[in-house]
Amino acid sequence: MKRCRELLERGVEFSVGTVGVREAFDAIASMRQMLPPQVYMWVNAYKDRPDYYTLEELEWLSGIDPLFGYNTHDYESKGRPCQAGVDVFYVQGDGRVKRCYKDRQVIGHLYRDGLERLSAPRLCRMERCDCYIGYIHLPGALPEGLYGERKLERIADSAAITSSSRR
Repeated sequence: MKRCRELLERGVEFSVGTVGVREAFDAIASMRQMLPPQVYMWVNAYKDRPDYYTLEELEWLSGIDPLFGYNTHDYESKGRPCQAGVDVFYVQGDGRVKRCYKDRQVIGHLYRDGLERLSAPRLCRMERCDCYIGYIHLPGALPEGLYGERKLERIADSAAITSSSRR
């Protein structure tokens, strides 16, 4: 919390998040309670087990993160255009570049090719996109303007949060 207070004092907007596993529910509740209301707290859905959440848990997690519902399902992506590999890249420590971290195909090397030469529209090779870091770059997956230009920081527009919490 100390670091969060420092950011707030400096006027830096940020978000805080976690994966919504049951073992972390107490910590999630505590974190939300300690954070000021203007700090968006996101929760990534745990998807390793189907039907992991009860209806009550889904409602509770949506109370913590009004946009949680967008993260509870996967998005059909195979053959669809995606900004991954155009505007954003997954770069491994040794310089290998991939469109996204889920796609194992190496499209080039950062130090040899440079991102400008690697940037190109490509269709998604994955059947489904199941991770926020991926589907935020899949046009049409999320409502337009939900995060605006702040999607990598995961800072949602406050009006979008308010309207989503009324769903």
